[in-house]
Amino acid sequence: MLILKNPLELADYLAVHSDSDIGLVPTMGALHEGHGSLVQKSVHAHRLTICTIYVNPLQFTNSLDLQKYPRTPQADIERLQTWGCNVVWMPELELDLSSCQAWTDLGFLDTVMEGADRPGHFTGVCRIIEYLFKLIKPKKAYFGLKDYQQVAVVRQLIHTLNLPIELMACPIVREASGLAMSSRNSRLKPERRQHAANMYRCMQNTCQMLEKNGYSKSIELLKHDLSALDFEVHYAEFREAHSLNPLPVNPSLSNTVLLLACSLDGVRLIDNLECKIN
Repeated sequence: MLILKNPLELADYLAVHSDSDIGLVPTMGALHEGHGSLVQKSVHAHRLTICTIYVNPLQFTNSLDLQKYPRTPQADIERLQTWGCNVVWMPELELDLSSCQAWTDLGFLDTVMEGADRPGHFTGVCRIIEYLFKLIKPKKAYFGLKDYQQVAVVRQLIHTLNLPIELMACPIVREASGLAMSSRNSRLKPERRQHAANMYRCMQNTCQMLEKNGYSKSIELLKHDLSALDFEVHYAEFREAHSLNPLPVNPSLSNTVLLLACSLDGVRLIDNLECKIN
């Protein structure tokens, strides 16, 4: 596996491999089996898989969160080798993303849920993704559905820029407890990491009782249950799956997704669950 550490090295490499069938897996490092599932899907589908590791300051709205974000470069390299990745690009210095758009045309996607809770977050996400897409020019890019709203944002970016890139939205990978795998999970003490799995259990129960309780009551009960379990709830919403449009007044036979963001012991956790109603 080739390890590259600055933009010039990557540009030189890509100049030689410009005709390659490239699969791209963008990450911020602190890799886990969720990332591994993305890398392995790409490895099986492409002649060349590039994984990028870059903790992008522009998408952090809290400087303390940026400082505390876990960084495990040596372990990341070892995992990527195990997963069969061909190239890892891990810039040593902060990237200049000034050539990328400010991204004020995401519609409602950057004004609700994560967008409302973390103003400017998706602008930072779009800038680094646009930079990587234009530099690497992958055939497909692999993203995990744990970041459900981010997937919708990247889909909109690809459409707006008319890029010949296929977005591969891949299922959430969960720990044995049911907790969605996340780099931030490592910041929780072991017993609290187990406790964090209550998020998923509460979401499952909410979707199972949806037809009985209806949308508004279901959200009210979910927030109550999570608060009683020591979670700070940032938002909990039902939306149309994939588009994230608000639900129609009388949804029927609709695919809906429940999106949730909480903090536990100061660690921000997000999750989602698609529900079907009749």
